[in-house]
Parts: sequence; C-alpha cells; structure tokens
Amino acid sequence: MLEKKLSLRADERPVLPADELPKGTAGRILEAAVVRFATTGFRETSVREIAADVGINHATLYSHFASKDELLLAVLMLRHRSVEQEFELSGGPVTDDPRVRIALFMRAGMTAVTQYPFLAAVYVNEMQWLAPELAAPLLTLYKGIIAATTRTIQDGIEQERFRTVPAELATGALGGLIEQATRWVAQNSYNDEEMTETYVDFALKMLSK
Repeated sequence: MLEKKLSLRADERPVLPADELPKGTAGRILEAAVVRFATTGFRETSVREIAADVGINHATLYSHFASKDELLLAVLMLRHRSVEQEFELSGGPVTDDPRVRIALFMRAGMTAVTQYPFLAAVYVNEMQWLAPELAAPLLTLYKGIIAATTRTIQDGIEQERFRTVPAELATGALGGLIEQATRWVAQNSYNDEEMTETYVDFALKMLSK
C-alpha cells in the first residue's frame, strides 16, 4: 500500500515546503490534504475527512478553498514551486554547457522527490483528476519545463556532446526516471544525496556520446 510505503518517511520528511506554506488554518488544510491525497487518493478523499484531520468543520475549509479541486490545484502549485526553488538553489541556468543544465534539472527534480515524498506522490498520481478548467496554469508551467529541457538536449546534440536522439523522447525518458523514483523513494535504504546523484549520473550517461 502507498500509505505504508510513505509512512516510512513520514516522521523524517516535511509534508510541504515550510517557506511556501500559508500561515494558520490554510496551511494546516494543505498539509492534511497532501497526506490524504497521497495515501488515500484524491477521488477517495472527502472534504469532510480533510476538515476532520485539521480539527475544523467542512464549512470552515470551504472559506479557504472553494472546492476539493481548488485544494488539489493549490497542492500541485506548491509542487511546482518546490522544484523551481530547488533549481534556483542548485545554481539555475548559469551555464551554456547542456550537461550541467541537465544535471541541474535532474538534481532539482530528485531533490523535490526525496525531500517531499507525499507531495511528489500527489503530483504523479493525482494530477490527472484535476478539473480541466483549473489545470490550464499548471499545464503552462509543465510545458515550460518540458520545452526548456528539450531545448537543452537539442543544444547538446548540436554541440555533439549528446547522442543524436529525438530530443522530445529523451525529455520524456528523463521525466520518467523522476516519476518512477516517486513510486519507490519511501521504501529504499539509500540516503537522499546518493539517490539524487545516481539519477543525475545515469541521466547524463543515457544522453552522452
């Protein structure tokens, strides 16, 4: 069960990035929602259950978030901001070397997975249930990441540092590595840095000539 796997890290990992979390009741609602969505599933979780976990009634929850869909959107936006923050902390796009840029991309994605496994699980497994009319800004951010990574891979091919492969397919393969890490990160015995750097090394070996 996902709940059992994630519980292995529940006591040692924050549920959400503290510096991105709203203060007071709204922040507590988001934390409760992430745990519920990650362990039970978005469709299987009720607003009343989240409210009960926080110790409020469901009417109070609706005063902060208009619907369960908007609550999921707020959670997913926190995921994007956590990846962006890790990317900035790791150095950001400070170089023209595509190998360094790919390493930064992988490191940011993997750090977000290892630091916030509940949040990563919601992103991978529950984003599909977000109402289409709410998903547009999230998809815009997602497409931006995909486009930037694809451009980086194409730059590496043109500079003859990467193998000649379809850049979009290679981007999907790298994203797939991070997505699969989300599914088993909570049950492994490796430390975060070892996991992250192994994925970075593997990604570069996949692409390099």
